[in-house]
Amino acid sequence: MHGKVLKFFQMKANLGREHSSFALLYFLLCHHPSIHPFNDEDDRDDVCSIYLCMLMCELCSEQTTLYISLISSDGEDMVAIASTLLRITPFPTVIITVPKAVRELSHSRSVCVVLLNDPWPYLGFEMWDRTLTRTIVVTNLANMRTVANAFSGRQQIPRVIYLIYDDPETPFRYYQPYNRTFHYLRRIDSNPFDAAEQDLHGMLVSANLSASIDQYLLETVLDRVNATFTTDLDYTHLMVPDLIEEFLEGFNDHINYVDMQRSNYYVLLVPKSKRKPLFSVLYDPFDWFTWISFGGIVVLLGAILVLLSTNVSLANFSIQVKNLLSNALEGSPVHSERALGHLLIGCFMIGSLILVSCYQSLVISFLLSNRYYPELDTDELIYESCCFVEGIEKVAYNDLFRYRMCNITEVLDMDTIPDNSDFAELSAAHGLCSSMPHTVVITIEIPSCYRISKLTTHIFPQLAVVRYESPLYEQICKYSLEFATGGLINHYEATHTNFTTKTAANTLSDSTNSIKTEDLKLVWITYPIGITISLITFAAEFLPTTFVKIFPKEA
Repeated sequence: MHGKVLKFFQMKANLGREHSSFALLYFLLCHHPSIHPFNDEDDRDDVCSIYLCMLMCELCSEQTTLYISLISSDGEDMVAIASTLLRITPFPTVIITVPKAVRELSHSRSVCVVLLNDPWPYLGFEMWDRTLTRTIVVTNLANMRTVANAFSGRQQIPRVIYLIYDDPETPFRYYQPYNRTFHYLRRIDSNPFDAAEQDLHGMLVSANLSASIDQYLLETVLDRVNATFTTDLDYTHLMVPDLIEEFLEGFNDHINYVDMQRSNYYVLLVPKSKRKPLFSVLYDPFDWFTWISFGGIVVLLGAILVLLSTNVSLANFSIQVKNLLSNALEGSPVHSERALGHLLIGCFMIGSLILVSCYQSLVISFLLSNRYYPELDTDELIYESCCFVEGIEKVAYNDLFRYRMCNITEVLDMDTIPDNSDFAELSAAHGLCSSMPHTVVITIEIPSCYRISKLTTHIFPQLAVVRYESPLYEQICKYSLEFATGGLINHYEATHTNFTTKTAANTLSDSTNSIKTEDLKLVWITYPIGITISLITFAAEFLPTTFVKIFPKEA
């Protein structure tokens, strides 16, 4: 090979990864008569090395180390290609001769490994066939079919680029193992590995997913790359762990993690308490401190208005308090004889307006949802009712109920307890609760004696585990980010929430229930009592006067 061409290539490679330079060099190598790749048998190895170096310049970044697998059984041609590549490549280059080292290096998706194998080392290939990523295989045309057959027999082989060093027509090819076809590259102006992932026709993908949004995202990705989803394969490309133990213990260097741009959390299945009376909403919107504070303000302001008036008496104080309460409830006017009194009344009206508005809103919201007592929606109430114990499988059920212990999964398994079973009712009666991911709880049958607490725990980022040899990694990263930025995750969860059972739907949703007669039993009690008190008051006030008018002499 002419030294000028090598020097020209080294200069262009050091200047940067410009596509125009590669296209120009490729044109010179293929069409200039003085440097045609196969004018001389001795120049084939140099030309192949230049082609390979062009490919590596397109694939690799500035900090990339080029790893060349040179097995001891390789022929003289491969040794010549490796030596030329060491001389002209602008990247740090390392020669490796052990197949196990190739396996360790190929776990990273950012590493490019070049396999200079001629003939094909079958025994070495068996050791790391499913771990290769971004692999370039250099072979000759005679051994091409043998190499292709070795790859075609395995459906899970990752992306592979072939460099045929003695083929003058097409020096670059990549083999698609999913549809078992070759793709020819006439020029290198993009990443061939990325191009190979655009069409995965014939690829079968299985996944372990529990959330419907993840299923929808995967179906979108497979539709874009022309792949097919199946549940028949034992080999899983994608898994989204729901348990926090899997999230904390699953990190290692041999697995690719994709941020799904959302969070996962745990919910608590707690025993369903008795429903609160409907009219408890009249005092529940505010706590006792708020009620006492409001009453104290009314009493204090009534006393100040009495002191500012000319009539300082207990009767005037009761009238002022009554007027302030009427003003807060229905906006009745309150009069004062001093300017300071007008100022205080104005401030009281503004505060009472805000307080009454909040009260009305809370009352309406309480009427639209079922409310329980105790609600078991706070940390304090839950930990007072249950005691979470590990290793409870060794404790007898009788001892469990006797000591009021609570287990997370082993004892109270909602997947196996049928609705309205004696064990479910007994568990609820003894305060047993269960904690599980929210993506799991909507797919199981929940006993009618349990409900979902509003308390959420164990919030952690939702990550997806992708096989390092799967070609779906970049696509899943891309679409998970687009789903999050476009708001598709929240929209999908709001419009596609499906419950598998009627019990789960009634338990999880805050549906509005119609008011029944038994819910209004407080009305049927208080209304006659009110009428009776009114009649007694009327009689106590008017009967003596009426008696005097009718019987004046006796009076």
